Amino acid sequence: MGKDKIIIKSYNQYWDFHRQYHYLFYIKNKLIGTYYIIDDGNTFDLAALYIQEEFRGKGYSKIMMDHIIEKYPKLYLQVHVDNKIAIDLYKKYKFEFTKKNNKDPRYSWMSNYKKNDE
Repeated sequence: MGKDKIIIKSYNQYWDFHRQYHYLFYIKNKLIGTYYIIDDGNTFDLAALYIQEEFRGKGYSKIMMDHIIEKYPKLYLQVHVDNKIAIDLYKKYKFEFTKKNNKDPRYSWMSNYKKNDE
């Protein structure tokens, strides 16, 4: 990771039943990665976090997670149970497994807070 400035662009989409907040991270007009949040009015879900392959392993996931937690301190997310890299990253931000996805057992829910912490 160099000293080049990271530019964050965002846009929102509004649907009848939820809102989506999209964030794109760039260096020198080159997309590093993106994430988006779903807001259903009750909770914020980290619906996607993606880093371009050439930027992986260079500390950009920390920059993106810091941004996510600053804007959305209480989150839910689903993660593939075999995605050890993602699980380890989320655990560094105090995410814990909360329940399995009943519709697709390959995924589990994680959260960085408990309901009684609200």
